[in-house]
Amino acid sequence: MPETYESIVFLREEDAAEVLAVMETQGEKAALAQLMGYYEPGEGTIIGTKGEPWKTGDGLYREGNFVMYYDAKAPYIALVHRIEIKAFHH
Repeated sequence: MPETYESIVFLREEDAAEVLAVMETQGEKAALAQLMGYYEPGEGTIIGTKGEPWKTGDGLYREGNFVMYYDAKAPYIALVHRIEIKAFHH
């Protein structure tokens, strides 16, 4: 069964460069902490996927059910939250 993710934030260009700079100087955990500032439980957009929302070759950093993915060359950086969807039965 495919994973379901809640999209928390997707930054590109200058916005991404700012967080990517934090990651380069302070590490992935610091970049994740900065992106977590956007997290409001239940407020993200649900993205059901047949695969992961990131591309092959993206950098990945996981902490619990959170996955930060990024490409410093593009540049972009994003944070998603893996969520459990309970099956609804009649």
